[in-house]
Amino acid sequence: MIYVGNDIVKVSRIHDLITKYKNRALSHIFTSVEVEYCESKIHPEIHYSGRFAAKEAIKKAILSYNPKLNMPLANIEIEPVKDSAPKVNLLMEDNNIAYLNVSISHTDEYATAVAILELK
Repeated sequence: MIYVGNDIVKVSRIHDLITKYKNRALSHIFTSVEVEYCESKIHPEIHYSGRFAAKEAIKKAILSYNPKLNMPLANIEIEPVKDSAPKVNLLMEDNNIAYLNVSISHTDEYATAVAILELK
């Protein structure tokens, strides 16, 4: 069975969230790998927004097949891969997942992501 999730987020919303709650928001949503990557960019809010949209898309795909699963966003890590699609790391075990991939796009105003999940 294949499941799809998608999400779009306004970059200014994530910028405001990070500005208002900085470390608390970052640690509840993003892993240290993601923070390091985003903070290395000229406009980190764009990259945080892309990762936030990706986490939401992945969560939607996973909850489509298991709506009772507790899925905090910090348990989904979007690892950058040079010249390739980002790698998804689930920081929780789910032996039912055979394939999980995400695609992220963004402009200065919006970030969007699509996740594809295939079960074993």
